[in-house]
Amino acid sequence: MCPRQAKTDELDNDMPVLFGIFPWWTGVVLIILTWVVTMYGLPALLYLMAQWVPSEVAKIVLSDLSSILPNLSPIFTALAGLWWLVIMVDRVRDRKLLDKQTGLGSIRRLSWEDFERLLAEAYRRLGYSVKLTPEGADGGVDLVLVKDGRKSVVQAKRWRTYKVGVDKVRELYGVQSAMGVDSSIMVTCGRATTDARRFARHTGMTLIEGRELVAMIRSVQRSVAAGEDQRSSAKVEESRLLAAATGGTGMEADLADDAHIPLTATPGPAVAAPLCPRCGILMVQRTARRGANAGGKFWGCPRYPDCPGIRQMS
Repeated sequence: MCPRQAKTDELDNDMPVLFGIFPWWTGVVLIILTWVVTMYGLPALLYLMAQWVPSEVAKIVLSDLSSILPNLSPIFTALAGLWWLVIMVDRVRDRKLLDKQTGLGSIRRLSWEDFERLLAEAYRRLGYSVKLTPEGADGGVDLVLVKDGRKSVVQAKRWRTYKVGVDKVRELYGVQSAMGVDSSIMVTCGRATTDARRFARHTGMTLIEGRELVAMIRSVQRSVAAGEDQRSSAKVEESRLLAAATGGTGMEADLADDAHIPLTATPGPAVAAPLCPRCGILMVQRTARRGANAGGKFWGCPRYPDCPGIRQMS
């Protein structure tokens, strides 16, 4: 969790997030409404109130305010426009931050704050309403997600050398129960211990490790920046993702090796990989090894067996 500056006013924390959920033209509507309300709406209301209040002093004060407010309307409108501009610049920054990531190495080089903002933008593109929590939130929760009436909490661990232990996963599960939310998600750009994975699987929590994080970021990127990580072979990505999905020996590789997992697409004919119907990250092609469909291709979640999501290939 990143030590963000605590917000002294809850409105300051919520409103930028609220407008960050809506499209850019929301700001234009806000500016127009600010001008109309301060130029006409409030002055008219104050004038009517001045006619009804019994106190003469109150009549004078309200009448004066109704006369002064239209002169201040340009100032209030400019402040609303500036506020909206700051929010839009912040949104553009988050979009660029996500789109320029080239692999797990670049993600691990982010600061704590940028790592959390990266996750927030990724979940926005997956259709979630996202709120970055202020410092001191219960249990170190970094993000609160809402989608289809379901609320989830996310804890981000930008750990490069330490593994997420079962104690951290248990703590987050306790926060989930205490807050009464529907689910909890632990995200790390490193690894989790075997006990942590087992506990998450048993409780239905979502545990996203380095390889799964790469797949999730790639699934929502609109462009992939050129960089050193892109020069790594795309086959490395596929083999490591499959190793993570099937519990192969790739899960026991050194942490340093993960930094070379790129975000480049596999060469060859373009095949649009769907998102997992359960956890929402990019799926990988797999081959059935047994059963009536042995040898057939299908889409599988790279988080298997933690997430058993599958889709048939058309």
